[in-house]
Parts: sequence; structure tokens; C-alpha cells
Amino acid sequence: MTRTVIAPGIALNCVTTGQFKTNVLTLYFLRRLDAAEAALNALLPSVMRRGNAKYPDLKAMSDALADLYGASLIPSVVKRGELHCFGLASTFISESLDGVAGLMLDTVFEPVLSHYTESERGNLITRIRSAKNDKTSYAVQRLDALACEGTPYAVARLGGEESAAAITKPLLEQHYLEVLKTSRVEIFYCGTAEPERIKAILLPRFEAANRNYSDFPKCENDILRNEPRYFTEHEDVEQAKLAIMWRGGEYENLRDFISAYTASVIYGGGAGKLFENVRERLSLCYYANAQLDRYKSVIKASSGVEAANIDRARDEMLAQWNAVTAGDFSDDDIAHAKASMLNAWLSAADSPAGLETFWQGQAASERAESLEDWSAELETVGKQDIVGAASGFTLDAVYCMRAKE
Repeated sequence: MTRTVIAPGIALNCVTTGQFKTNVLTLYFLRRLDAAEAALNALLPSVMRRGNAKYPDLKAMSDALADLYGASLIPSVVKRGELHCFGLASTFISESLDGVAGLMLDTVFEPVLSHYTESERGNLITRIRSAKNDKTSYAVQRLDALACEGTPYAVARLGGEESAAAITKPLLEQHYLEVLKTSRVEIFYCGTAEPERIKAILLPRFEAANRNYSDFPKCENDILRNEPRYFTEHEDVEQAKLAIMWRGGEYENLRDFISAYTASVIYGGGAGKLFENVRERLSLCYYANAQLDRYKSVIKASSGVEAANIDRARDEMLAQWNAVTAGDFSDDDIAHAKASMLNAWLSAADSPAGLETFWQGQAASERAESLEDWSAELETVGKQDIVGAASGFTLDAVYCMRAKE
């Protein structure tokens, strides 16, 4: 993978390979997560995708994509730590590169925003409401909001319903101009073309855009509290939800990160301690898992339990993490965790979409290591590294969503 800053605030990430039948091109705007603009950011790609000056409606856009041998152009919004990443993604065959890139650029630089703001705003509100219906992920969202209140990490990926409902055509148009002018831009390409060709296609449009980019400052580290906080909210649920957050410091190097990653998998990945003990041995929950958020250095565990088992399940989930920090796991546990991680990374490297997700994530976190670097480091990580990394995380918050009594 080659990474080139082609203009201030604009980076091009290229994987040149003939390994895949399809190519991928994505263009993301990156901004600091902010409750005041999150819904605007989430809405913008969906409105842009509806039409541009050359193809002014969805049918014309669909016909243009069909002419490009069935290429796709999909709006995308992701939350990566404290960054909001939103834009367009396309999958296509290599012969369509120029046409797809041109269509994407037309859609970015000449969208017909005013025609579709209202209808897509309604769709966004529906998506925000639907997110609340999935109580498993919504409980983790609420954990983020309460445990990190007042920080960018607390902001939901799609923003809030009230903010979305307040979006008007003039407001979206004004925000679009601000996004185009001041946002950091990350472009990813995976396919047979060389980076210089991609740069030659993309750069002229950005050079003509009169941008005024200045890098946004990094967020300060959140306060690590001496005592964990406990939150309970009541929702219309038959099955209670538990979500737990541990906070760590910044990773000094790749070894620290991979060691923390391994600790999180031993604890709650696949057949880790949560599954083996809380679910299978003690039958205290319907599901239990955990993962490391590599963009924020937090580990979050999630579980669904009967109301009568909330306290026991919570205590056992905490006990199993304490077991990891105490080194109470076997060489087999380490081997199984490493095998699971390597398999996931091999799967990511086996598709353009997987590589896009990985490398755009690396760009967002301003890291340059490859999946091969991750794998090589993993081979050398031992029990002492894992225990040391796990011990660097502090219990910060426990969230419970349960029915009203």
C-alpha cells in the first residue's frame, strides 16, 4: 500500500494489485465528531448519492452506473473513535475506472442537494429510530453516551433525532460547502491502476475547489477516574442488557496495541472467557462478547441476561476480566486467540472491501502498519505482554438496560 498526500488535507491510499476481479474506490470526509453536526454529516452522502448536475435523479444515476458495467456508488457513514468518516464508496471492474471516478467526483462536487434533502432527512430519522430498536447495539451506544458525556466519543454515528429533524435545505447546503472546504479527505483505491494515474484523475477537481484546510487538533485524553460509574436505564425490553467499559492509555508502540488486542480476544472474542464461563459454564446470559476499540483504547463487553441474573452476570463478567489481568489463562487460550485474530486478518486481506476497511481505519488513526506487520508482531507476543497490556486498562463504567419493575 502506498500513501501519498496529494494536496493539503487530502491523502490517497492505493493498493495496486491484480489479485481481485473488482476494484474499490472510496472517498471519505473526516471531521471531529460533534453533536451539532453529526446528523448533517450522516445525511450528506445519502443526499449526494441521489443525483448530480449531469445525472440529476436516482434513475439517471442508476443508468449511468449500469453503463459502467454495473458499478455501485454507495453512501457510507462510520464512526472511528472520535472521528466521523462519511462519503461515497464504489465497486467496479478495472475498465470502468475513469467513468466511476468521474461520476464520484461529479457527485461530490456538483450534487443536487436541494431536491432530496427532505426525503433523505426522513430516511435518516427512520434509521436513527431503528438503531434504538436493536437493543444489543443500542445499549453499547448508550454506554458511550453516558460514560463519555461531553466528549466526541459520546456522539452517535448517525447523530440525534432532534438534530436530524431540524435540518433544512439551506442548512445542509451551507454545511456541504463547509465540509468540502475544510474537511480532511481520505481516498482509497484498490485495483490494477498505479497511484499516479489515480492522482491524475482526482487532483484537478480538488485543486479547483478553493479549499481552506487546517488540521484539527487531537482530542485530549479523557479523565481516568478512580472509581467506576454505574448507570441504569429502563426500556421496553424482555432481556436486560449489560455493557461494560474499561479505558486504557495511548499505545506506545505496535506491540502494546497487539498485546491489548490479544487480551480482549482471550476475554471476550469467540470462545473466550465470557463465552466459556458466563454463558456456557454458569448459564448466566444469552450472549456475551467483548472487543477492543482500536481507535479509542477502550475495551467494551456486552451481554444479554435475564433480569434476575443481572448482578451475578455483571460480577462474573468483571471477574473474568480480572482473571485476564491476573494471568489466569493458558497457553492454549493464547494459541486460540492468536488463531482467531490471524484468521480475521487473513479474511480482511482477501477482499478489496476488507483492505479498504483496514487501511481507511489506519488512516483515521494515523498509523501505517500493515496487516502483515500486525501478524508478525502477534507471533512474538507472550503471556507477560498480554497481562501487562490488560493491566493498563481501568474499569470505567457499567451500564444496564432493563425493563421497568
